[in-house]
This record gives sequence, C-alpha cells and structure tokens, in this order.
Amino acid sequence: MDMNAAFIRGFSSFIVIRESASQEPDETLRRYAVSQRTGSVWEMTLCTRYRFPELVHLQHELLGKNADASDDEIAMEKRRLGCDVNNPRPAM
Repeated sequence: MDMNAAFIRGFSSFIVIRESASQEPDETLRRYAVSQRTGSVWEMTLCTRYRFPELVHLQHELLGKNADASDDEIAMEKRRLGCDVNNPRPAM
C-alpha cells in the first residue's frame, strides 16, 4: 500500500475501526472522506454529506469561498465516492 497516495484522488480519507479483543476480525465502524478542494465531509458507507453550522464555519475559515460547494460539485464528489447521484441523501 502506498501511504503517500490518496485512497480516492482529491480526498483525504479516514477509517474508524473497533479492534477485536478476540481472534475475530476488527470491525470498520465508519469511513470518512474530506474533499481537499471544498472541505465537504462525507461518510462513505452511508453516502452522507455532513453539514452543520460549526463545520461550515471551519470550512470557511480554512478555505474561504472555495468552501461553498455548488450542486454540481456535490454531485461530482458523490460520483467519485461511488454514491448514487440519483438517490440523494440529506446532509446531516
């Protein structure tokens, strides 16, 4: 595995894993991706884009006007994450 390469180009990704105390395999609890361009935060398994006041404020502090993702950009991000663009899920 190339640790310097992006899992999905243009996104930083994070996985939350519960380690097993026994011989059973570890359990992946959540997979997150953050768009490096817009700062959009996605839960990849549920294809849910997170959007709440504190996050929007932080995105604008870090990215300025680039933090305002258009509907087209959101649709493109969904496609790149493997989500169904025709079945929108609400932002959380």
